[in-house]
Amino acid sequence: MRRLIRIGLAVAALAGPWLAGCATVPTVVPQTVIDARAALELARKAKADLLVPEEYREAKRLLDLTESSLSAEQAIATVEDLAFQAQSQARIAEARSLTRQMAQEYEAAQKSLTDKQQALLVLAQQANELQRAKEILQQSEIQRKEAEQAAVEAQKIAAAEAARRKELEELLRKAQKIRDAKVALRGSVLVISLSGRVLFNSGSSQLQPGAMSALDQVAQILAEYPSYRIRVEGHTDSTGEVLLNNTLSQARAESVLTYLNQKGVPLDSLTSVGMGSSQPVATNDTAAGRQLNRRVEIMLEKKYLTESEP
Repeated sequence: MRRLIRIGLAVAALAGPWLAGCATVPTVVPQTVIDARAALELARKAKADLLVPEEYREAKRLLDLTESSLSAEQAIATVEDLAFQAQSQARIAEARSLTRQMAQEYEAAQKSLTDKQQALLVLAQQANELQRAKEILQQSEIQRKEAEQAAVEAQKIAAAEAARRKELEELLRKAQKIRDAKVALRGSVLVISLSGRVLFNSGSSQLQPGAMSALDQVAQILAEYPSYRIRVEGHTDSTGEVLLNNTLSQARAESVLTYLNQKGVPLDSLTSVGMGSSQPVATNDTAAGRQLNRRVEIMLEKKYLTESEP
């Protein structure tokens, strides 16, 4: 039991700052910022600053805004959003610069072919060299088209990701209005946490009348976003036997799942699991901590309906 308490305290110590971080700034440089820096450097190496200076300057401006937001310790969502815009713009600049280079090479190869065709009228023996020039021209055309396609794909990916992020932000704002709920983002997963005190009586898996209001709001939101998978997790404190806690947490998760299904949420979008006391968010040494650990978490994650979606 002492070992379990130590583990609970360690997990709580790690989870506490993490949960708080959902609404504050990152303590380290996010990967999106690192990726944006790397993307701008690739664009520079592709001579985007010379060939497509407007696109390059815009990418650099966005990265500068990202760095300023990071230095100013703004919210992680703001930093990551700016970083993503900077990365997308840098990729577009790189692709367009490569397209411009390919076009220049194409024009140079075309001029070379014209010169060789004129020379062929005089010197028939240059036929082999002319054929080689044609092959170079064809390869340049292929590369130019590939570069253009890459630019189009980069724009599609950027647009799809921007739409996904916007939808997730809208979902977060709506979920924050749910009564008696704590809402947070864990990466691309939205977590709605409801206290067991609100949902159930002690030791019971039967929903209290007061739980219906919060769950009705959850069901209403889920109905607006049918393209999300929903995972319902039941959690308990460490009081009592492990097997009993696991069984109770599973029964509570299934009660919430059943209620959401009755309110119109498709069963094939719902899963439930009992976590017992394995994932505390606070210490189990105090009544307040144990109350925080007794909860149900409803997790929403985007499911992609077609292979064409990223």
